Amino acid sequence: MEPSEMVPESQIGVSPVPYRITAMRPELESGEIVTWRLQPLESALPRFQPGQFNVIYPPGADEFPGLIGGDPESDEVMHTLRSIKPADASARVLQVGDVIGLRGPFGSPWPIQQARGKDL
Repeated sequence: MEPSEMVPESQIGVSPVPYRITAMRPELESGEIVTWRLQPLESALPRFQPGQFNVIYPPGADEFPGLIGGDPESDEVMHTLRSIKPADASARVLQVGDVIGLRGPFGSPWPIQQARGKDL
């Protein structure tokens, strides 16, 4: 990956950016895994690349990391979460319309362009 393809550190905010949960879809009947669709209330986070993650801040709970899904060119982001820790479990009580905080994107993106046409 070329340095120019990475999100500059200066664009990654220190404070969480507020996002509203606009849709929730349980992936299992137990509700243990759920996918959120999120829209920014103000300006959006910098564009993500496949393989990067955000830090998620549910109200009243500890933050936790979550891989980013959805269209990298859209302000909307998606997170599919599995409740395995108390902080993750707190996310299960959130509803459509609730607001959470996000910081990111962090991490090295996957080399999608270099992998095109190759066995993975």
